[in-house]
Amino acid sequence: MQMQKSKAPELHFIDYIAEANIVCGLSSATSRGAVLELATSLSRTVPGISPEEIAAAVMTREDLMPTVIAKGLAVPHARFDGLKTVSVALGTSPRGIDFNASSMPPVNIVVLVISPKQDPAAHLKVISALAKEFKNDSDLQRISEAKSPSELLALLSKYSEAVPDYITAMDLASKKNPVLEEGDSLKTLIETFATRKTMDIPIVDSDGDVRGQISIEDILKASLPEHLLWMEDLSPILRFQPFAELLKKDSETKLADIMRDDYVAVEGDLPAIQVAKIFLMQKIRQIIVLKSGKFAGTIELSSFFSQIFWE
Repeated sequence: MQMQKSKAPELHFIDYIAEANIVCGLSSATSRGAVLELATSLSRTVPGISPEEIAAAVMTREDLMPTVIAKGLAVPHARFDGLKTVSVALGTSPRGIDFNASSMPPVNIVVLVISPKQDPAAHLKVISALAKEFKNDSDLQRISEAKSPSELLALLSKYSEAVPDYITAMDLASKKNPVLEEGDSLKTLIETFATRKTMDIPIVDSDGDVRGQISIEDILKASLPEHLLWMEDLSPILRFQPFAELLKKDSETKLADIMRDDYVAVEGDLPAIQVAKIFLMQKIRQIIVLKSGKFAGTIELSSFFSQIFWE
């Protein structure tokens, strides 16, 4: 009789937090000070890396891009050579800590994550579980008000998210990237492209169904038809007359009239490794992510690169 291979035990986010690595009531009011406090705690259970090394690596990244991922929650993190597994320290601050994130209030929960540099999947899986763990304001408040590490662990154990076996498209998708409706105007589209620093925008209907996509190149092509591109001498239009013509009717032109329907969309449960393949094979910058057929977010090539190799 063939022996069945036993399934590995399911891991939860709480499994990565030792009680000794929980600090209820961080003394510092700055991100740098809070990170050093947690790094000091974490170094006691992670041999071979000093608190200063942890804090320096984390703050190098933090100075480039603050890691406030939700109201009241910061997840400073870094990757290290030689680590065997992900390690986490958690600190709370009822009064709040300034993490230098514009338009965001002070942080009440800081989750410091260090992970093996050679294992991006482990890092992404834990970050994914963490994001689901702290998704409600009420949960965040209860955790931030915990009086002791044991009380905080007891809270986490009640609704601890399982760490996924693998990363999916939904884990990588962002809802922060702009999306417009087919009834919006070209004027709104141009303003969004200019102010949001994006190059591709999904177009949906009022029910959340994806109808198309528009890229910056599409607007340029609408302004400069192909027959103009074959002209060697463009001196007759040095004043960008075709662009001016397009702008004259930007308020009346609806996106439904100019969007294209050759976008790439995937369901959220698609393994992330397939996302990498699609980016390479399709040579695109953006993948639209669906949940039960409805728009759920987008994955930008630049963001995907950062999540795999840097974050």
